[in-house]
Amino acid sequence: MPETRVPVEELQSRLGDWLRRVEEGEPIVITRKGRDVAQIKAVKEAAREDSLPSLEY
Repeated sequence: MPETRVPVEELQSRLGDWLRRVEEGEPIVITRKGRDVAQIKAVKEAAREDSLPSLEY
């Protein structure tokens, strides 16, 4: 999915809507005065503890 550029003012006024889109997999680039300043993307679901290899010998 291509990233979407969003001015910081728009992000602040509709943060909940933008976070929902990020959770759905849409990366968001935040802009200020037309320049890219940050990127938000979804965090991958953490691996379950019991799925990690054992470090015991």
